[in-house]
Amino acid sequence: MLLELIIKIGTLKRNKQKFLRLLAKLEYGLAAFCSKLKDQASEEGLVYLETMLCQHQKEEYNHGLMLSTCGDGKNRISPDRVGATGRWVKILKDQENLTAKNITNNIPATIQTKTIEWDSIKYPGEKLKGVFESFDGISFRYLALRLLFRNQPASSYSWIDKLAFMSVLEEATGAFYRRLMNVDDAGLSAIAAKIAGDEFNHANYLVIALNAITNSSEETQKAIQKWRDRIYWSKFGLIFDVIKFVVF
Repeated sequence: MLLELIIKIGTLKRNKQKFLRLLAKLEYGLAAFCSKLKDQASEEGLVYLETMLCQHQKEEYNHGLMLSTCGDGKNRISPDRVGATGRWVKILKDQENLTAKNITNNIPATIQTKTIEWDSIKYPGEKLKGVFESFDGISFRYLALRLLFRNQPASSYSWIDKLAFMSVLEEATGAFYRRLMNVDDAGLSAIAAKIAGDEFNHANYLVIALNAITNSSEETQKAIQKWRDRIYWSKFGLIFDVIKFVVF
């Protein structure tokens, strides 16, 4: 019911382009997350996971590209932002904060920040100082995801948890796009069908990878159920995110 409502609101004429950009951002965010996990797998010598995540990253990026070009044919999300590893939360010129909001106090203690100083181009002869917050592409984008990951970075979990929540999220995403296939828009319906198939395929091979790590079907199912339960409760945050989408 909630998914149908989201699709109905999102595909209204006044919301459609904004809705497609939102979906594209989510796919790009997951591509960035897969890229980080791929690098971690490489560092740890997990060749199978590295290969799998490399392909996964490419497919999620392609999903974002398809969605962002749907409708008016313009790619409204710059590809060079896909691999972004964080955001500036404060930029100071002397004591003046040049950012719209100082949100440093809202950053959980587990999130790493660093202070960087550089010569200003906009203000010749002056230096700017910025506080940069690192994130992994998905954990803090929306309230539903913050609830899902309990305000912790998704990348901070163990491989068992990572593969379990990715599988559950891919399964849920596939179900969403399967419903989106029913919209009265042949182009969007075709894209949704392609993405739905990919997401269910991702969910399946993530479970296979999880089984290889746990070496126990019982432990695999326990991990998956844990994240299915979390997704259930995170839907309350999704309601807030939908309201925010409609209002703003």
